[in-house]
Amino acid sequence: MPSFDPPPDPPPRSALARALFALLRIAAPPLILLALLELALAALGLGETDTHQDLSRGFDASVAYLVPDPTTGGHRTQMFDDPSREVALPPKTDTPRVLLMGGSNTQQLWAPLIELAFRGAGAELEVLNLGREGYGSSRVVILLEQALVSRPDLVLLYTGHNEFIEPVFRDELAAVEGTTGSALARAARSLRSYRLLVDALRPPTRLWSEPSGDASLPPPLEGVELGISPSEVDERHVAYRANLERMIALSEAAGARVVLCTLVGNMLAPPYSDTHESLLDDETRARRDALRKQAAELIPDRLAGVLDPPVRVRVKHWYGNSGVPPDEPAPQLRTLLGELADTRATRGGKTESIDGAHWPDPSGWAPRVVTLIRGIERFTQRTLQAGEREMLERALPLLDEALSLDPRSPSVYFMRGVVLWLLARDVEAVEAFDRARDLDSNAGSASRIINGIVREVAAAHPGVALLDADALFRARVPSGLIGYEVMMDRCHLQPGARWVLELDMARFIAEALGLPEPATR
Repeated sequence: MPSFDPPPDPPPRSALARALFALLRIAAPPLILLALLELALAALGLGETDTHQDLSRGFDASVAYLVPDPTTGGHRTQMFDDPSREVALPPKTDTPRVLLMGGSNTQQLWAPLIELAFRGAGAELEVLNLGREGYGSSRVVILLEQALVSRPDLVLLYTGHNEFIEPVFRDELAAVEGTTGSALARAARSLRSYRLLVDALRPPTRLWSEPSGDASLPPPLEGVELGISPSEVDERHVAYRANLERMIALSEAAGARVVLCTLVGNMLAPPYSDTHESLLDDETRARRDALRKQAAELIPDRLAGVLDPPVRVRVKHWYGNSGVPPDEPAPQLRTLLGELADTRATRGGKTESIDGAHWPDPSGWAPRVVTLIRGIERFTQRTLQAGEREMLERALPLLDEALSLDPRSPSVYFMRGVVLWLLARDVEAVEAFDRARDLDSNAGSASRIINGIVREVAAAHPGVALLDADALFRARVPSGLIGYEVMMDRCHLQPGARWVLELDMARFIAEALGLPEPATR
């Protein structure tokens, strides 16, 4: 019988080779499944890159806001989940071009109104609106740097309502994506499945953050006199000023004039959180809260019940809802002054605000808007019944004692403003409401600190025009108290008031560019 030698044993694998082989056996099935999933999503048209708003946009400069548009030879944005909402930036012509930059307040501005105001004066102007909902100055500056390829003649900046969001956004971004600049994160963002997963895991949009309790603060801004304590200037304000300075430098280097705008905010929007409350010991906090509660019990609920606890509304609550019943009269708030007194907003031939008020038709209000405005109507009319003045007078020393324990409490300052207003001590009330906004760590309504920085930066640049919208609107409301006659929530303007702001902007654009005075009617 023939004999056969057995085959020789294969050479032993190295430890590294064995580890790689084992890793391949483990990784191969999920990689195959991932590939099949990507093919399936592609077939379904899900997770498309041109419809997906990347979570990192604004903190990763490599994620472009603008891309070339081969159909026009200009550029177009890729900022929205809906391609139909993207903004086209056509090639530059001889017509003066203006860029509107900022957050949702800027996004809501109607560029054609400004163009029509100049057309009525026999001049042509091209207005491109690159406002983006939720963007603070850290993201606006990245967008502006890219948008300057459109060769604007003027950049108008209305930004600052969202500065409190930026640190929160960074934290949420890090929690979802890890290090945004890493090669792994960049590779993952190319996957359809990853983009859908990010959308699913993305935290709900928050209008405020919880107080961190971090007592450490950077040094005060050098050379800035804002009339506030240095400890009230924190890292967000430092970053905000630096971003404004950079946007001015970028714009001027590109040959564009700059208009800086202060912000209009709702002084009757209650604060969201007490700043650095964790610095108080338990006994002090308990005593402060007890004093505040005693004071609240002395304020007639029918006059201020919508403010404490607050009834909060958003823009969406003003449209397409059940509204004020037809058999009820429309609410009547305070009579406005100047341009706000007789202006109502129209868009595309459709009236957006009604006669005598700047808000949308009450027939579309949500129940919470009806409740809020009915309550504000009673609050602003401040008709006191027997004994109520004495109760309010008793509340003031309780609030003053609470502030002696915690002089940084926005909620106590706000309640003090409520009491002072009901007592017709308007100047003191406005100061108290302002202090509440200054100290609110989530002051999306725009504080005096933010507006003070805008004024200081504009004053430091002779070529920069300052549109002091805050001062203009305070002069257009009784006692300088900006409330719901002008605002839809804590930072968004009513339609008619927004139109007045757009006309203010048109006048400043005309002066900066040497154009004819725009037609305002």
